[in-house]
Amino acid sequence: MTTLLHKCLLTGFLSAIAFPTLAEESDYAKTRYPIVISPSGGAFTKIGPLYSFHRIPQDLQKHGATVFLPNLTSINTPEVRGEQLLDYVDEVLAITGAEKVNLIGHSLGALTVRYVAAVAPEKVASVSAIGSLTLGSPVGDWAQDVFKMPVIGEPIQTIAEAVGNLMGYVLNTLEGEKFDQNAHSLFITLSGAGAADYSARFPQGVPETRCGEGDHEVNGVRYYSWGGTKVFTHMLDPFDYLAAVTSLFFKGVDDGTSDGLVGRCSSHLGMVIRDDYRMNHLDEVNQVLGLRDPYTDPVAIFRQQANRLKLQGL
Repeated sequence: MTTLLHKCLLTGFLSAIAFPTLAEESDYAKTRYPIVISPSGGAFTKIGPLYSFHRIPQDLQKHGATVFLPNLTSINTPEVRGEQLLDYVDEVLAITGAEKVNLIGHSLGALTVRYVAAVAPEKVASVSAIGSLTLGSPVGDWAQDVFKMPVIGEPIQTIAEAVGNLMGYVLNTLEGEKFDQNAHSLFITLSGAGAADYSARFPQGVPETRCGEGDHEVNGVRYYSWGGTKVFTHMLDPFDYLAAVTSLFFKGVDDGTSDGLVGRCSSHLGMVIRDDYRMNHLDEVNQVLGLRDPYTDPVAIFRQQANRLKLQGL
């Protein structure tokens, strides 16, 4: 992975945070500590003009925040991604002179930032989890059930893992990175059992009851979360049609509501800001390309969270 310091030396500070300089309109999102945003698994940080968090980092910077976007292996466990992110955080601290960072993660990225906060809490001021897989996903459970089917299960698993690894290699290559991929272990993590094992090892902020709140602060780190429960939000968004199908796996799970890939209760970590925004899983990061419910603006939600951190002195 090309180091952040190397990028800064070659191209200047603002280029290293992956987008051009924008004139600040206000200091509304000007947090004390830099913000580091982790993408989900099966996603990317930036490919050409496309960002995983569509328009979000630009908006945060415009309102005073200092934002960093790490490149992480696309298809792998939160522990592997977390170690990469921890190295990146060290570079951010070295470059900025800050004592800590505010971590934000979406989906698998939420598990990734949890890892960093658990193993190095002295470097982390806050964790904000969006659409978190705290309880795993019934979609992941279904995949594990399919893989265990007699005769056809093993070849299906082989194909699914090969496709997952290939997708990860392609995305990381387009970002200019070369990372190992591990779809086999990632599929396990996405299941309920895999998520439970992960939370047993990294319990910070995890609710003691299934749909409750977790501790708001652990080892000096503040924990926040939010998620959505509206599956179909824009008729032109191709992901909405897929989410409408995957949402069927959530029938009979808690209250049956989800963002299409993550259940309402699974999104809970630490202080639950809200768990029923009118968003599906990709709307939570303003994708696909800002096609979303007209009454819910994910860009504004990120901006408000940065302001919340600012008011907390973070």
